[in-house]
Amino acid sequence: MEFLSNIWSTGNYIPHGHCYLWQSGLVWLHLLSDLFIFLAYFSIPISLIYFIQKRQNVPYPEIFFLFSAFIIACGMTHFIAIWTLWYPVYWLSGLIKAITAVISVLTAVTLAPLIPKLLELSILAELEAINNKLKLEIKSRIKVQEELQLSQQKLQLIINTIPQSIFWKNQDLIYQGCNYTFAKKAGLKSPLEIVGKTDYDLFWTQEEAEHYRKTDQQVIDYNTPLYQRIETQQTLQGQQIWVETNKVPLQNQGGEIIGILGTSEDITERIKAQEKLNEQQKTLRAILDNAPIWIWMTNINGKMQFVNQTLCENLGIAESKFFNVENYNQFLTKKEAETIHNYDTIYWKNDTKYHSEETFTFVDKKQHYLEIMKVKIKDDANEVFGIISLGLDVTDSKQAQQKLLESESKFRQIARHEELLNRLANQIRNSLDLDTILNTTVYQVRTLFKVERCHFIWHRFANSFNVDKTNNNQNDYWEIVNESKVEELPSLLGRYTTEKVGSWAFKFWQLEIIRVDNISLVSDTKMRDFILRLGLISLLSIPIKTQSGQIGVLVCGNHTSIRQWHDSEVELLKGVTNQLAIAIDQAELYNHSREVALQAREQAHELSKTLQKLQQAQAQLIQTEKMSSLGQIVAGIAHEINNPINFISANINYASQYTQDLLSLIHLYQKNYSHPPTVIQEQIEAVELDFLIEDLPKILNSMKVGSDRIYAIILSLRNFSRLDESEVKIVDIHEGIESTLLILGNKLREKPEEQAIQIIKNYDSLPNIECYVSQINQVFMNIISNAIDALAEKRNKRSKKLNTNLDTQENLPTINIATKVVSSGQIAIIISDNGMGMTEIVSQKIFDPFFTTKPVGSGTGLGLSVSYQIIVEKHQGKLNCISTPKQGTEFLIEIPIRQKTK
Repeated sequence: MEFLSNIWSTGNYIPHGHCYLWQSGLVWLHLLSDLFIFLAYFSIPISLIYFIQKRQNVPYPEIFFLFSAFIIACGMTHFIAIWTLWYPVYWLSGLIKAITAVISVLTAVTLAPLIPKLLELSILAELEAINNKLKLEIKSRIKVQEELQLSQQKLQLIINTIPQSIFWKNQDLIYQGCNYTFAKKAGLKSPLEIVGKTDYDLFWTQEEAEHYRKTDQQVIDYNTPLYQRIETQQTLQGQQIWVETNKVPLQNQGGEIIGILGTSEDITERIKAQEKLNEQQKTLRAILDNAPIWIWMTNINGKMQFVNQTLCENLGIAESKFFNVENYNQFLTKKEAETIHNYDTIYWKNDTKYHSEETFTFVDKKQHYLEIMKVKIKDDANEVFGIISLGLDVTDSKQAQQKLLESESKFRQIARHEELLNRLANQIRNSLDLDTILNTTVYQVRTLFKVERCHFIWHRFANSFNVDKTNNNQNDYWEIVNESKVEELPSLLGRYTTEKVGSWAFKFWQLEIIRVDNISLVSDTKMRDFILRLGLISLLSIPIKTQSGQIGVLVCGNHTSIRQWHDSEVELLKGVTNQLAIAIDQAELYNHSREVALQAREQAHELSKTLQKLQQAQAQLIQTEKMSSLGQIVAGIAHEINNPINFISANINYASQYTQDLLSLIHLYQKNYSHPPTVIQEQIEAVELDFLIEDLPKILNSMKVGSDRIYAIILSLRNFSRLDESEVKIVDIHEGIESTLLILGNKLREKPEEQAIQIIKNYDSLPNIECYVSQINQVFMNIISNAIDALAEKRNKRSKKLNTNLDTQENLPTINIATKVVSSGQIAIIISDNGMGMTEIVSQKIFDPFFTTKPVGSGTGLGLSVSYQIIVEKHQGKLNCISTPKQGTEFLIEIPIRQKTK
């Protein structure tokens, strides 16, 4: 340690610069000289060492290393000479010189024995001759190498221009070359960089490299090429691509395998296109399979080429079975198969459009109606090679159409029965004589129902008119008082005891309707025997009970033929008996009033009032019955129309959805098959496909709007009739007004000779009120109808043409309807018009029964009288009229929000 410290110690020595007296010129001279010597000494060993490494066959290389060490040591002595100018490390300087001396001696000792060996080397002339010969060989080889290189460049250029990747390996599976395309894909700057590399040296994954070497080794081992092998490969960007690879063994002239040649091509786009095409085919197949129609295709021989899932499910036949049969009759019934085969044969022979409706048996064992359409398929040469058939199940629409026809027939029958009922009711009520009423009834009923006999029976008591159903003695009996019959039949007028009538009488007491189509099927022996004694084999009896408690029976029957009594006939006869009961009650009241008049002429004044009340009650009853009949007709119409319109409205949504699906399918075909065959293009132009696609949704939307309008009208008719709301109900009064306006809409509209009537509404926010809904609606109907009639002169267009001054806003026919809350318990409805108005005298009489300002035959004069009774007496409200001639009329209705409990 002390020695090392002394080596680096400067001690008390003086730097060498003092010897030069620190003259700058002298110092710089020594410094630069030693520095350049030092640099030169260090550069010479570097050259020698580089020479030895490059020429490994140089003899005696150790002498070169010794010379290099000697020169470096000499260079270090010059570097220390520079250092000691300022730092007197003379011990270190001496040590370096000692090392230099040792290396010098070692070099001299090593060089001395080598001198004889070096002298034994070839003389310089021989070396020069050899060198010249080598130069000639080198030039020849360079020329051949240049030609070979030029040929290789041409071959490489050709290979590089090929778009496929090309590579070749030796038998050790080491790359010997490739084209530019493969080099770029392998992440190399040029094809030359791949020489000497293996698959593990490239950026392939471990699995890919092992897979490539395995297939390469297979080609070499079995001397068998591999063609069109599809493999995955990862790119420099980390993406996975698909390549198609071909590998063939390379052989020399002796047939020995010296390597392999491989090509690869990126087919990712082709694979993606194929996958996309497969996906589109799957989507198209899914669309066809899920379409709610049959789709099938046959070739020219009638063999199945395609069927969709809907057809398979409907028929319960597997898809594979269709392709294993030769004709239709192997999976359809004989009749169905013959029908389709005949239609196919006809369609093959002509180019006309095919459309038919056929029936098929589905898997549910039911017959279904299908609309069939057929289209020929042609190839590019316009040759037909198959037929596509489409079948739409229209069973539901067929059934709905049938129901609609039945409903329409039923509606017409109801309307006809209602008309006959009204006519019969009018004839019955034309007289107040009971015998006349009954005779008219039995005659008209027999004529209406076309039966052989119709008679009316009264239940009588020998001593009293009181009905006692438990009375089983001979004091009561049943009397046929009126009858209408075929001329050759015997009369059945007379009395029949209750014991003879039997259980039939008890059913009459229970007011039970008896309908016997065939008397032989009646299980009650006593009843059957009695009816047979009367000579009847089919009968329909409907009992009635009057207000006085009397029981009567209207009986229709046949003697010679069995009669099937329909429900509609029963309902119609019930309506007749209802009208008959009203007429009997009226006749009884009338007869009673006549008896009172005969017995007490002195009370003529009171009798006159009674008669007037009776007439008023009769008139009100007539009006009520007319409104009831109108309500029944309106409710029947609304009910009968409601079912088909609900069907239409519900199916329009499906039709719209199916239409959109079919249009989407057409768009998909147009997008993917933009150049269809000529026949399809001609058909597209013939049917104006673009206009059809644009107009069809509009048509369906118009149908939807129309059905919604009909539904709104039906709802208004049902709200107006309110036949099921004869009791007090809590309702919105505005709904009744709107229903009335909708029903009267035809009278409000413009006509050829009349202007439209303006309806101005000013509704307040009203609470729901308690009222008799149908009666309140009747009041609105009466008042608004009168207002329409009052505007008749102002609506006349001819008078407008003669007087143009009337064509102003205030002179337009107008009805104002306003509602408001009068108090916490009262609301008001104001209905006014700007018609001709009324005088004060007329205004005071408008609520009187039978008073009317309309021409004879245009009104009964009961509308406002009944309305007054409904508002004032029935609802404890107020009904006032304010009218000014030439200015108009206003009706003020006030009714309580809640009805008082009686």
